[in-house]
Amino acid sequence: MNSYLQIIIVILVLCIIVFFGCGKRHSPEIKMLENSSGVTIPSDYKIYFCYKPGTFAFEDVKLYSVANAKEDVMLFAEINNKIILVNKKDDLTAFNKLFERYEFSRSDFNDINKRYEFLSNLTLYSCNECVILNSTFSHSFMKNDLLELFGIEERVEEFKKMVMEPQFTFNDKNWFAEFNIFNKRGGVEHWKVIGVNDSEKNINQIEEIQIKKLKKDGTFSWPPMVG
Repeated sequence: MNSYLQIIIVILVLCIIVFFGCGKRHSPEIKMLENSSGVTIPSDYKIYFCYKPGTFAFEDVKLYSVANAKEDVMLFAEINNKIILVNKKDDLTAFNKLFERYEFSRSDFNDINKRYEFLSNLTLYSCNECVILNSTFSHSFMKNDLLELFGIEERVEEFKKMVMEPQFTFNDKNWFAEFNIFNKRGGVEHWKVIGVNDSEKNINQIEEIQIKKLKKDGTFSWPPMVG
């Protein structure tokens, strides 16, 4: 099965989990997160996903994704029996605590599949569901006639211009990454990330994340069976 068709199936499964799982326990979950973290969650935010440990690369961490109708995301993590908000804007301290639980060596960057996994985990900083735009993704859409589902059928050339291969450059222990993502709001963003690899612990710390809007939200659409 094509990898990007698998991604869509996974998204559908996660949505079912939301409907039958966390989604029915909004108020108690929100109150628990507020009481445990000391963070006030706006009244229009609801539990979006509850990720059990091992769902992502953070093996021993339970994640709570809280979002509003606009898909603004607050990501909480249970680390060492404490719940913290990990995606504070302009403050990567807590986000790096999360990445301390993610072993990823310098040599792992040479494996393209592991590299994409790493970038996908990075996008949790601001996305519930994001797709990294690259040529494989674009080809998959053209081949499987999925353009209409994403509202791209009338903007194919415009969409193609948004496709780029993720770029990594390295300078000793420092690394730099640039890539484009397609978010659930129907927009496209360009990410620039600066990080440092700790070769002894095989972990990475994020020094800076710059996000630039390339296409405003609503330019494209997310699959109707998901959005």
